[in-house]
Amino acid sequence: MALDEKVLAEQIARAKARIATLPEVTMQMRLNFEMSVRMIKRSLADRDRVEKIQGTLERASAFLEDELSMSPAPTRTAHSR
Repeated sequence: MALDEKVLAEQIARAKARIATLPEVTMQMRLNFEMSVRMIKRSLADRDRVEKIQGTLERASAFLEDELSMSPAPTRTAHSR
């Protein structure tokens, strides 16, 4: 996890620097970014939560790789309109 935290810190620093150079980024957008950073850091600090997220992502990934997930979307009939 330490490597992930280091990479995350580097990406956050890059994003902050980039945001600082963009005049079209509003104060509200900057505040939203800072809140998102805090929430991500808080989530990563909760080890139980990280494990649950990883488990969910693994199940979702397995589902997406499964042929059953590739079923076609239901078609609309004259009666469903």
